[in-house]
Amino acid sequence: MARKPRPVNPADGPIQAFAYDLRAVREEAGNPTYRALAALAGFSATTLSDAAGGVRQPSLEVTLAYVGACGGDVERWKRRWYELDRLTACESAATEPEREDPAVADHEPDLAVSVLPSAEDGDTSGPPAPRHRSPLRSTGGVALAIALALAVVLGLLALRLTAQTGAAHQAAAPSTDASASPSSSTSCPPPAQAPRAFSGKTYNVNTLIRSGASLSAAVVLQAPAGCALDFTGYCLGDIVTDTTSGSADMRWFMVSQGGVVSSAVVHGNPPSTLQPSPCPDSVPPPSAVSLSMVPQGAGPDTVELRATGTHVAIVGFAAYYAAGGQTSQPVQWHQVGLSHEAAAGFAVPWRLGPLRTATSNDGPIPVVAVACLGGDGPTTVVDARQIRLDDPSTWQPATLAQADLTKAERAACRYPDRG
Repeated sequence: MARKPRPVNPADGPIQAFAYDLRAVREEAGNPTYRALAALAGFSATTLSDAAGGVRQPSLEVTLAYVGACGGDVERWKRRWYELDRLTACESAATEPEREDPAVADHEPDLAVSVLPSAEDGDTSGPPAPRHRSPLRSTGGVALAIALALAVVLGLLALRLTAQTGAAHQAAAPSTDASASPSSSTSCPPPAQAPRAFSGKTYNVNTLIRSGASLSAAVVLQAPAGCALDFTGYCLGDIVTDTTSGSADMRWFMVSQGGVVSSAVVHGNPPSTLQPSPCPDSVPPPSAVSLSMVPQGAGPDTVELRATGTHVAIVGFAAYYAAGGQTSQPVQWHQVGLSHEAAAGFAVPWRLGPLRTATSNDGPIPVVAVACLGGDGPTTVVDARQIRLDDPSTWQPATLAQADLTKAERAACRYPDRG
Protein backbone atom coordinates (compact mmCIF):
# COMPACT_ATOMS: atom_id res chain seq x y z
CA MET A 1 0.00 0.00 0.00
CA ALA A 2 1.31 3.44 -0.88
CA ARG A 3 2.31 5.66 2.03
CA LYS A 4 -0.34 8.28 2.79
CA PRO A 5 1.09 11.79 2.32
CA ARG A 6 1.31 14.16 5.26
CA PRO A 7 -1.75 16.46 5.35
CA VAL A 8 -1.15 20.03 4.18
CA ASN A 9 -3.30 22.95 5.34
CA PRO A 10 -3.44 25.64 2.63
CA ALA A 11 -4.22 28.23 5.30
CA ASP A 12 -0.82 27.72 6.92
CA GLY A 13 0.96 29.87 4.34
CA PRO A 14 1.73 30.37 0.64
CA ILE A 15 4.06 27.37 0.39
CA GLN A 16 1.46 25.09 1.96
CA ALA A 17 -1.26 26.47 -0.36
CA PHE A 18 1.03 25.89 -3.35
CA ALA A 19 1.62 22.27 -2.28
CA TYR A 20 -2.09 21.73 -1.60
CA ASP A 21 -2.99 22.84 -5.12
CA LEU A 22 -0.18 20.75 -6.64
CA ARG A 23 -1.69 17.70 -4.99
CA ALA A 24 -5.06 18.66 -6.50
CA VAL A 25 -3.48 18.62 -9.97
CA ARG A 26 -2.28 15.08 -9.34
CA GLU A 27 -5.70 14.02 -8.05
CA GLU A 28 -7.38 15.42 -11.17
CA ALA A 29 -4.99 13.30 -13.24
CA GLY A 30 -6.28 10.15 -11.53
CA ASN A 31 -3.78 10.07 -8.64
CA PRO A 32 -0.91 8.38 -10.52
CA THR A 33 1.91 7.11 -8.33
CA TYR A 34 4.99 9.29 -8.00
CA ARG A 35 6.95 6.47 -9.60
CA ALA A 36 4.71 6.73 -12.67
CA LEU A 37 5.05 10.53 -12.71
CA ALA A 38 8.83 10.20 -12.42
CA ALA A 39 8.94 8.22 -15.66
CA LEU A 40 7.20 11.12 -17.42
CA ALA A 41 8.76 14.09 -15.66
CA GLY A 42 12.43 13.17 -15.69
CA PHE A 43 12.77 13.70 -11.91
CA SER A 44 12.87 11.11 -9.16
CA ALA A 45 9.71 10.08 -7.32
CA THR A 46 11.19 11.53 -4.11
CA THR A 47 11.81 14.91 -5.74
CA LEU A 48 8.24 15.08 -7.08
CA SER A 49 6.80 14.01 -3.73
CA ASP A 50 8.82 16.70 -1.95
CA ALA A 51 7.48 19.30 -4.39
CA ALA A 52 4.00 18.73 -2.99
CA GLY A 53 5.20 18.30 0.58
CA GLY A 54 4.53 21.86 1.71
CA VAL A 55 7.87 22.18 3.51
CA ARG A 56 9.79 24.31 1.01
CA GLN A 57 9.27 25.91 -2.37
CA PRO A 58 10.17 23.47 -5.17
CA SER A 59 12.30 24.64 -8.07
CA LEU A 60 10.58 25.97 -11.19
CA GLU A 61 11.93 23.03 -13.23
CA VAL A 62 10.47 20.46 -10.85
CA THR A 63 7.13 22.30 -10.62
CA LEU A 64 6.67 22.45 -14.39
CA ALA A 65 7.73 18.82 -14.81
CA TYR A 66 5.26 17.75 -12.07
CA VAL A 67 2.36 19.66 -13.66
CA GLY A 68 3.29 18.58 -17.19
CA ALA A 69 3.41 14.92 -16.18
CA CYS A 70 -0.10 15.31 -14.73
CA GLY A 71 -1.39 16.97 -17.89
CA GLY A 72 -1.93 20.30 -16.12
CA ASP A 73 -1.66 23.89 -17.35
CA VAL A 74 2.10 24.46 -17.36
CA GLU A 75 1.90 28.17 -18.24
CA ARG A 76 -0.53 28.88 -15.41
CA TRP A 77 1.70 27.08 -12.92
CA LYS A 78 4.73 28.94 -14.20
CA ARG A 79 2.97 32.21 -13.27
CA ARG A 80 1.87 30.68 -9.97
CA TRP A 81 5.46 29.72 -9.15
CA TYR A 82 6.73 33.26 -9.68
CA GLU A 83 3.89 34.64 -7.55
CA LEU A 84 4.94 32.29 -4.75
CA ASP A 85 8.57 33.31 -5.21
CA ARG A 86 7.64 36.98 -4.78
CA LEU A 87 5.55 36.22 -1.69
CA THR A 88 8.31 34.25 0.01
CA ALA A 89 10.83 36.97 -0.85
CA CYS A 90 8.58 39.61 0.75
CA GLU A 91 8.13 37.46 3.86
CA SER A 92 11.89 37.03 4.17
CA ALA A 93 12.40 40.78 3.90
CA ALA A 94 9.70 41.46 6.50
CA THR A 95 11.24 39.10 9.06
CA GLU A 96 14.84 40.27 8.56
CA PRO A 97 16.11 42.19 11.63
CA GLU A 98 16.21 45.96 11.17
CA ARG A 99 19.66 47.54 10.93
CA GLU A 100 20.43 50.37 13.33
CA ASP A 101 20.94 53.77 11.72
CA PRO A 102 24.72 54.44 11.50
CA ALA A 103 24.08 58.09 12.31
CA VAL A 104 22.67 57.07 15.67
CA ALA A 105 25.59 54.76 16.31
CA ASP A 106 28.07 57.58 15.60
CA HIS A 107 26.66 59.52 18.56
CA GLU A 108 26.91 56.60 20.93
CA PRO A 109 27.86 56.49 23.68
CA ASP A 110 25.83 59.49 24.79
CA LEU A 111 24.94 57.71 27.82
CA ALA A 112 22.19 56.68 29.87
CA VAL A 113 23.40 53.69 27.92
CA SER A 114 22.68 50.75 30.00
CA VAL A 115 23.09 49.18 26.53
CA LEU A 116 22.35 45.52 26.35
CA PRO A 117 22.25 43.57 23.07
CA SER A 118 18.71 43.77 21.70
CA ALA A 119 16.75 41.85 19.09
CA GLU A 120 17.34 44.74 16.67
CA ASP A 121 21.06 44.00 16.81
CA GLY A 122 20.38 40.36 16.04
CA ASP A 123 21.62 39.08 19.42
CA THR A 124 18.99 37.68 21.73
CA SER A 125 21.34 35.60 23.84
CA GLY A 126 21.81 38.27 26.53
CA PRO A 127 19.39 39.04 29.39
CA PRO A 128 16.38 41.24 28.59
CA ALA A 129 16.79 44.98 29.11
CA PRO A 130 15.41 46.07 32.52
CA ARG A 131 12.25 48.16 32.60
CA HIS A 132 13.83 50.60 35.11
CA ARG A 133 17.26 51.26 36.46
CA SER A 134 18.16 50.95 40.11
CA PRO A 135 20.08 53.98 41.43
CA LEU A 136 23.82 53.38 41.62
CA ARG A 137 25.00 53.54 45.19
CA SER A 138 28.71 54.32 44.79
CA THR A 139 31.26 56.10 42.60
CA GLY A 140 32.89 52.77 41.91
CA GLY A 141 29.55 51.40 40.74
CA VAL A 142 29.10 54.35 38.37
CA ALA A 143 32.57 53.86 36.90
CA LEU A 144 31.96 50.17 36.47
CA ALA A 145 28.61 50.82 34.75
CA ILE A 146 30.18 53.34 32.36
CA ALA A 147 33.03 50.96 31.56
CA LEU A 148 30.61 48.15 30.85
CA ALA A 149 28.45 50.40 28.66
CA LEU A 150 31.46 51.55 26.66
CA ALA A 151 32.62 47.97 26.21
CA VAL A 152 29.21 46.90 24.94
CA VAL A 153 28.95 49.84 22.53
CA LEU A 154 32.45 49.25 21.15
CA GLY A 155 31.61 45.58 20.77
CA LEU A 156 28.45 46.39 18.84
CA LEU A 157 30.35 48.76 16.55
CA ALA A 158 32.95 46.06 15.87
CA LEU A 159 30.24 43.53 15.10
CA ARG A 160 28.56 46.00 12.72
CA LEU A 161 31.82 46.64 10.86
CA THR A 162 32.49 42.90 10.64
CA ALA A 163 28.99 42.23 9.33
CA GLN A 164 29.30 44.99 6.71
CA THR A 165 32.67 43.65 5.56
CA GLY A 166 31.33 40.10 5.39
CA ALA A 167 28.29 41.26 3.44
CA ALA A 168 30.52 43.03 0.93
CA HIS A 169 32.60 39.89 0.41
CA GLN A 170 29.47 37.79 0.11
CA ALA A 171 27.98 40.12 -2.52
CA ALA A 172 31.19 39.92 -4.55
CA ALA A 173 31.29 36.12 -4.49
CA PRO A 174 29.03 33.86 -6.62
CA SER A 175 26.25 32.08 -4.76
CA THR A 176 26.91 28.45 -3.87
CA ASP A 177 23.52 27.85 -2.30
CA ALA A 178 21.71 25.07 -4.14
CA SER A 179 18.41 26.68 -3.23
CA ALA A 180 19.31 30.17 -4.43
CA SER A 181 16.14 32.01 -5.35
CA PRO A 182 15.66 32.77 -9.06
CA SER A 183 14.16 36.10 -8.02
CA SER A 184 17.60 37.29 -6.87
CA SER A 185 19.21 40.11 -8.81
CA THR A 186 21.22 38.65 -11.66
CA SER A 187 23.25 39.88 -14.60
CA CYS A 188 24.94 38.29 -17.58
CA PRO A 189 28.41 36.95 -16.74
CA PRO A 190 31.30 38.84 -18.36
CA PRO A 191 33.00 37.29 -21.40
CA ALA A 192 35.54 34.61 -20.51
CA GLN A 193 39.07 34.35 -21.85
CA ALA A 194 38.88 30.57 -22.33
CA PRO A 195 38.44 29.37 -25.93
CA ARG A 196 34.84 28.47 -26.68
CA ALA A 197 33.60 25.35 -28.44
CA PHE A 198 30.11 26.77 -29.05
CA SER A 199 27.70 29.32 -27.60
CA GLY A 200 24.02 29.69 -26.69
CA LYS A 201 21.49 32.11 -25.25
CA THR A 202 19.39 31.79 -22.10
CA TYR A 203 15.63 32.17 -22.44
CA ASN A 204 14.20 31.56 -18.96
CA VAL A 205 13.62 34.52 -16.62
CA ASN A 206 16.39 33.11 -14.45
CA THR A 207 18.87 30.43 -15.49
CA LEU A 208 20.71 28.49 -12.79
CA ILE A 209 24.30 27.51 -13.47
CA ARG A 210 25.30 24.65 -11.19
CA SER A 211 28.49 23.06 -9.92
CA GLY A 212 27.62 19.69 -11.51
CA ALA A 213 25.31 17.98 -14.00
CA SER A 214 22.63 17.33 -11.39
CA LEU A 215 19.52 19.24 -10.33
CA SER A 216 20.67 18.83 -6.73
CA ALA A 217 24.10 20.38 -7.39
CA ALA A 218 24.90 23.77 -5.87
CA VAL A 219 24.02 26.93 -7.79
CA VAL A 220 27.24 28.83 -8.55
CA LEU A 221 25.90 31.51 -10.89
CA GLN A 222 22.59 32.91 -12.12
CA ALA A 223 21.83 34.56 -15.46
CA PRO A 224 18.71 36.36 -16.73
CA ALA A 225 16.98 35.74 -20.05
CA GLY A 226 18.82 36.80 -23.19
CA CYS A 227 22.36 36.17 -21.93
CA ALA A 228 24.87 34.94 -24.51
CA LEU A 229 26.97 32.22 -22.87
CA ASP A 230 30.16 30.64 -24.17
CA PHE A 231 30.74 26.93 -23.59
CA THR A 232 33.96 24.92 -23.59
CA GLY A 233 32.16 21.59 -24.08
CA TYR A 234 29.33 19.55 -22.63
CA CYS A 235 28.74 16.56 -20.37
CA LEU A 236 25.80 14.25 -19.61
CA GLY A 237 23.73 14.20 -16.44
CA ASP A 238 20.22 14.53 -15.03
CA ILE A 239 17.41 14.66 -17.57
CA VAL A 240 15.65 18.03 -17.76
CA THR A 241 12.49 18.71 -19.77
CA ASP A 242 12.93 21.37 -22.43
CA THR A 243 10.24 23.97 -21.66
CA THR A 244 10.11 25.02 -25.32
CA SER A 245 9.71 21.65 -27.05
CA GLY A 246 8.60 19.50 -24.11
CA SER A 247 11.29 16.93 -24.94
CA ALA A 248 13.83 15.41 -22.58
CA ASP A 249 17.48 16.51 -22.59
CA MET A 250 20.45 15.04 -20.69
CA ARG A 251 23.14 17.42 -21.98
CA TRP A 252 24.77 19.93 -19.64
CA PHE A 253 26.86 22.71 -21.19
CA MET A 254 30.18 23.66 -19.58
CA VAL A 255 30.14 27.43 -19.03
CA SER A 256 33.43 29.19 -19.78
CA GLN A 257 33.25 31.12 -16.49
CA GLY A 258 32.76 27.87 -14.55
CA GLY A 259 29.87 25.55 -13.76
CA VAL A 260 27.42 23.77 -16.06
CA VAL A 261 23.92 24.61 -17.29
CA SER A 262 21.23 22.29 -18.64
CA SER A 263 20.83 22.31 -22.41
CA ALA A 264 17.06 22.37 -21.82
CA VAL A 265 17.15 26.04 -20.75
CA VAL A 266 19.51 27.33 -23.44
CA HIS A 267 18.91 28.04 -27.13
CA GLY A 268 21.80 26.48 -29.02
CA ASN A 269 23.33 23.04 -29.48
CA PRO A 270 26.93 21.81 -29.60
CA PRO A 271 28.49 20.93 -32.97
CA SER A 272 27.53 17.45 -34.14
CA THR A 273 31.21 16.42 -34.13
CA LEU A 274 31.74 17.41 -30.48
CA GLN A 275 31.64 14.48 -28.04
CA PRO A 276 30.62 14.69 -24.35
CA SER A 277 33.30 15.08 -21.69
CA PRO A 278 33.27 14.19 -17.98
CA CYS A 279 32.22 16.81 -15.44
CA PRO A 280 31.10 16.73 -11.78
CA ASP A 281 28.01 14.51 -11.34
CA SER A 282 28.15 13.39 -14.99
CA VAL A 283 26.99 9.99 -16.28
CA PRO A 284 28.57 7.77 -18.98
CA PRO A 285 27.42 8.17 -22.59
CA PRO A 286 25.19 5.50 -24.21
CA SER A 287 27.12 2.50 -25.49
CA ALA A 288 24.50 0.03 -26.79
CA VAL A 289 20.83 -0.08 -27.74
CA SER A 290 18.54 -2.89 -28.89
CA LEU A 291 15.19 -2.50 -30.70
CA SER A 292 12.16 -4.75 -30.34
CA MET A 293 8.59 -4.63 -31.66
CA VAL A 294 5.50 -5.96 -29.92
CA PRO A 295 2.13 -6.26 -31.76
CA GLN A 296 -0.72 -4.52 -29.94
CA GLY A 297 -4.18 -6.10 -29.84
CA ALA A 298 -5.53 -8.74 -32.19
CA GLY A 299 -5.18 -6.70 -35.39
CA PRO A 300 -2.05 -5.83 -37.36
CA ASP A 301 -2.59 -2.05 -37.33
CA THR A 302 -0.46 -1.08 -34.32
CA VAL A 303 2.86 -2.22 -32.93
CA GLU A 304 4.78 -0.95 -29.93
CA LEU A 305 8.42 -0.06 -30.43
CA ARG A 306 10.61 -0.72 -27.41
CA ALA A 307 14.29 -0.48 -26.58
CA THR A 308 16.83 -1.54 -24.01
CA GLY A 309 20.45 -0.56 -23.74
CA THR A 310 23.53 0.36 -21.74
CA HIS A 311 23.70 3.88 -20.26
CA VAL A 312 20.69 4.79 -22.41
CA ALA A 313 18.41 7.54 -21.05
CA ILE A 314 16.54 8.80 -24.13
CA VAL A 315 15.55 6.79 -27.21
CA GLY A 316 14.26 8.03 -30.56
CA PHE A 317 12.54 5.80 -33.11
CA ALA A 318 12.36 6.41 -36.87
CA ALA A 319 11.14 4.49 -39.92
CA TYR A 320 11.75 4.77 -43.66
CA TYR A 321 8.47 4.96 -45.58
CA ALA A 322 6.22 7.08 -47.77
CA ALA A 323 3.50 8.93 -45.91
CA GLY A 324 0.01 7.78 -46.95
CA GLY A 325 -2.52 9.95 -48.74
CA GLN A 326 -4.01 10.65 -52.12
CA THR A 327 -0.88 12.35 -53.45
CA SER A 328 2.35 10.51 -53.95
CA GLN A 329 4.84 11.20 -51.14
CA PRO A 330 8.58 10.52 -51.26
CA VAL A 331 10.04 7.68 -49.27
CA GLN A 332 12.06 9.18 -46.41
CA TRP A 333 12.89 8.83 -42.73
CA HIS A 334 10.11 9.84 -40.32
CA GLN A 335 10.33 10.13 -36.55
CA VAL A 336 7.96 7.69 -34.86
CA GLY A 337 8.51 8.94 -31.32
CA LEU A 338 10.96 10.04 -28.62
CA SER A 339 10.88 8.60 -25.10
CA HIS A 340 12.82 8.83 -21.84
CA GLU A 341 10.57 6.40 -19.95
CA ALA A 342 13.18 3.77 -19.21
CA ALA A 343 10.94 1.91 -16.74
CA ALA A 344 8.43 1.31 -19.55
CA GLY A 345 11.09 0.16 -22.02
CA PHE A 346 11.00 3.51 -23.85
CA ALA A 347 7.76 2.24 -25.41
CA VAL A 348 6.29 4.20 -28.33
CA PRO A 349 3.14 3.07 -30.23
CA TRP A 350 3.28 3.05 -34.04
CA ARG A 351 0.15 2.90 -36.20
CA LEU A 352 0.75 1.02 -39.43
CA GLY A 353 -2.70 1.41 -40.98
CA PRO A 354 -2.09 4.82 -42.65
CA LEU A 355 1.09 3.48 -44.26
CA ARG A 356 -0.80 0.85 -46.24
CA THR A 357 -2.38 3.44 -48.55
CA ALA A 358 0.97 4.16 -50.24
CA THR A 359 2.14 1.58 -52.77
CA SER A 360 5.76 2.56 -52.09
CA ASN A 361 5.50 0.79 -48.75
CA ASP A 362 4.87 -2.68 -50.16
CA GLY A 363 8.39 -3.91 -49.38
CA PRO A 364 10.22 -4.21 -46.06
CA ILE A 365 10.27 -0.99 -44.00
CA PRO A 366 13.49 -0.20 -42.10
CA VAL A 367 13.03 0.92 -38.48
CA VAL A 368 15.70 2.19 -36.08
CA ALA A 369 16.10 2.83 -32.37
CA VAL A 370 18.70 5.50 -31.61
CA ALA A 371 20.19 6.53 -28.27
CA CYS A 372 19.62 10.30 -28.11
CA LEU A 373 21.12 12.95 -25.82
CA GLY A 374 18.24 15.38 -26.38
CA GLY A 375 16.47 17.23 -29.18
CA ASP A 376 18.70 17.31 -32.27
CA GLY A 377 21.23 15.32 -30.24
CA PRO A 378 21.63 11.94 -31.95
CA THR A 379 24.39 9.45 -31.26
CA THR A 380 25.78 6.69 -33.44
CA VAL A 381 24.43 4.11 -30.98
CA VAL A 382 21.69 2.56 -33.14
CA ASP A 383 19.89 -0.71 -33.84
CA ALA A 384 18.13 -1.25 -37.20
CA ARG A 385 15.35 -3.73 -38.03
CA GLN A 386 12.83 -4.13 -40.82
CA ILE A 387 9.20 -5.24 -40.95
CA ARG A 388 6.57 -5.93 -43.59
CA LEU A 389 3.18 -4.26 -43.33
CA ASP A 390 1.42 -7.46 -44.33
CA ASP A 391 3.04 -9.35 -41.43
CA PRO A 392 4.30 -6.97 -38.71
CA SER A 393 4.62 -9.81 -36.20
CA THR A 394 7.85 -10.92 -37.87
CA TRP A 395 10.87 -8.67 -38.21
CA GLN A 396 14.57 -9.13 -38.83
CA PRO A 397 17.83 -7.16 -38.63
CA ALA A 398 18.47 -4.56 -41.34
CA THR A 399 21.77 -3.37 -42.78
CA LEU A 400 21.89 0.32 -43.72
CA ALA A 401 24.48 2.33 -45.60
CA GLN A 402 26.30 4.97 -43.56
CA ALA A 403 24.48 7.83 -45.30
CA ASP A 404 21.12 6.24 -44.49
CA LEU A 405 22.17 5.63 -40.89
CA THR A 406 23.07 9.31 -40.47
CA LYS A 407 19.68 10.41 -41.80
CA ALA A 408 17.90 7.85 -39.61
CA GLU A 409 19.73 9.02 -36.48
CA ARG A 410 18.86 12.65 -37.13
CA ALA A 411 15.20 11.85 -37.81
CA ALA A 412 14.87 9.71 -34.68
CA CYS A 413 16.33 12.33 -32.33
CA ARG A 414 14.89 15.53 -33.79
CA TYR A 415 12.78 17.87 -31.67
CA PRO A 416 9.26 16.38 -31.66
CA ASP A 417 7.54 19.68 -32.48
CA ARG A 418 9.41 20.13 -35.73
CA GLY A 419 8.07 19.07 -39.13
